[in-house]
Amino acid sequence: MKQVHNFRARIISLDKAMIEAAFEKLQSDAGYKREEATLTLKHDEDTTYDTFWIGELWIENQQPLRKIMRLLNERLSAEDKNNLKENASRFIDISTHCFFRLNIEALLADQYELAVHNDSMHIRLNIAAFPATKDNAIKVLRELF
Repeated sequence: MKQVHNFRARIISLDKAMIEAAFEKLQSDAGYKREEATLTLKHDEDTTYDTFWIGELWIENQQPLRKIMRLLNERLSAEDKNNLKENASRFIDISTHCFFRLNIEALLADQYELAVHNDSMHIRLNIAAFPATKDNAIKVLRELF
């Protein structure tokens, strides 16, 4: 049964190489092919701040989606998975999108953990809930983890 419609990961950083390394690590660990996902890397300049990079990974096909979800389920700690389940209403909006962040430094060190700081990979899952309500999305999220 389809539980996730799509997956988006986004990183905003001054360090382009770190963004590329984080997405390569995610791809390598999940085992999907590069052509099964869309990766964009944009260079933005702001007059107030230093130049920064925005990297975004988009996956819609079910086979790589299942690989990503299996990876998250296997690598997140029991504590992080319980946090997602117990506080599901905080992670899901009324449009059935689930938002959370992964610690980039931990990810590059082969550990997957939820992050509470800004130096992170922002994840958005579009939960496949029918009917598409927040309550139904919460139930699906609890089944995922």
